[in-house]
Amino acid sequence: MASEQFVEVKRKKGRSNRHQERSYQQPLCSLNSASSADSVDVDISRIVRRIRELRDEVYAKEMSQKVIEDVETWLINLDASMNTKPDKKGQSDKEKLTNSLDGCEKHDSECTQKPEICCGENGSLFDVDIVCYGLGCVTTCPIAREQTALLLELKERQCAESSCYCYDPHFKLSDCHILRQFGSDVIDRNEEGKRPITRPTIFFMPHCGKALYNNLLWANWETDELSKLFIIGNSFSAMNERLPQRIFEKEYHFIFKILPLVLEEPFLLTPHTETAFSDTSCHWIPQLNLVSKPVDFWTRPEPSYSEEDVEIICKNDKS
Repeated sequence: MASEQFVEVKRKKGRSNRHQERSYQQPLCSLNSASSADSVDVDISRIVRRIRELRDEVYAKEMSQKVIEDVETWLINLDASMNTKPDKKGQSDKEKLTNSLDGCEKHDSECTQKPEICCGENGSLFDVDIVCYGLGCVTTCPIAREQTALLLELKERQCAESSCYCYDPHFKLSDCHILRQFGSDVIDRNEEGKRPITRPTIFFMPHCGKALYNNLLWANWETDELSKLFIIGNSFSAMNERLPQRIFEKEYHFIFKILPLVLEEPFLLTPHTETAFSDTSCHWIPQLNLVSKPVDFWTRPEPSYSEEDVEIICKNDKS
């Protein structure tokens, strides 16, 4: 992996380090402060053009198409499991969405998505958010640009205008300008991954630390919310293989508990994409896998992490 995209993290002796993960840190400064300015002049238009070229390059198309198909599978599954309890007007959530399919102007001429998941009132059966954590410095890191190209493909392949939010502690002002040119908003604070959702959300998190995924699951530890998560990031099953069970269960409790219920699809990699997306999978949790879990499964102690082996620097930490 490119060293410019990562920061060193402390690890206990004996831990496997075959796949280095980026530490998720508190920013040294606010994105609005002068100290977040770039130290060198940046040709933003050139970088934007390069990201668009990467998105369009043939070598990445099979991989991105497979990811899109996995997203479609998740949304169709989510649609099938929606609550059928009627509201005050006598309509179920599914009936309201079905009714909204009438009159979509995009579907016949522009829409490339399957009709099962597309062409509601705003162009899509679901309003889907995209949240990106740990992208790295787009202006300086080739790997970050490759990942941004896939992020852009995901965003633009949505039939409706998806809301996209990005955060990385290493963003400079130029990184923010580039992402905003692609229609993304920049999150201005360290959420520590503890972002509760209210609608289907794709979390784009390649090479982030395990603690960040663990926090995300904790923040959405309810049946409906978990089924609305689609996580693109480090393979959960690979984490399970590398860590002793006792450590995995204790330190990353929510990943450990959800693992048997997760559907995981590894990325289809080529020699050109294996660095930017090594060890990356798509993960989602069918609601049917969650509804029968006992009450004690849903206990929700807030995660805490050892200072000796931390892959996340919390927002109150000084760095």
